[in-house]
Amino acid sequence: MGQATAVFSYFCRKALLAYCRLDNRDNRSDVLMDFVRRIETNTSAIRELVTVSIEQNNSSQYYKLPMGLLLRSCLMDSLQGLYISSLSVNAADEMITQFDQDYVRSLPSRYEVYSDRSRLKDLGDVILRLSYGLQIEDHFPRYVDYSSVYDGYFQIKKPSKAKTIRAMYQDLQQQSCYKDLSRYLYAYFKTYSQYEHFSLMGLGDSLVPFDEEQPIISKPYEYISEAALYIVKCAVCDDKQIMSYMSAIGRNIKTINGSQK
Repeated sequence: MGQATAVFSYFCRKALLAYCRLDNRDNRSDVLMDFVRRIETNTSAIRELVTVSIEQNNSSQYYKLPMGLLLRSCLMDSLQGLYISSLSVNAADEMITQFDQDYVRSLPSRYEVYSDRSRLKDLGDVILRLSYGLQIEDHFPRYVDYSSVYDGYFQIKKPSKAKTIRAMYQDLQQQSCYKDLSRYLYAYFKTYSQYEHFSLMGLGDSLVPFDEEQPIISKPYEYISEAALYIVKCAVCDDKQIMSYMSAIGRNIKTINGSQK
């Protein structure tokens, strides 16, 4: 896992830096590369946990639970990025707007976090709620439904068609170029999703020693790297330098995993 994540981060960072130097970027390509950046960031965190596990915990499975949670996030971002890369430009922009709308819709339920700042404690709940609601309206006016009020706030517009990860996966299954890859990504996503939801049996999965786990824990990176390749290709339109970095990831990880034919 340490080698696989190191390879992924090394070449992915080179690709991301090269992308930043491009002139023909747009919102869709930026979002696609943001998914790749998220995957790389979580991958770097996994590698840090691997290092601590080896150096300080005698390669025990103690940190396997947080590794699995981070790996789940990598798989989810791979599916979402792959899904957006499969859409037309207009459909992708609509999906990106829905992501933002979901964020804004979460704000009213996060009031207690806003009010938990020590310097605001003396202002009182009524003033704080009014201030918080006004900030939402001022910063995100396009997402506010000014005709509907709930709990003292104007409500946030609902997305026209919210897509779950399962729905994205099902749509990807209808496209031959994504069918096999999305099947593996979704299966591993469901596997590591059990790390997030407590059950005694799921807890047992996270306690299996690394050298007894089959497939090995780095196996999902073969599919994550393939998804990242598709995502970046859609974002940069075959930029040779960037695509050479991304292509190197999958080849090297398969060699590390012993999967290279």
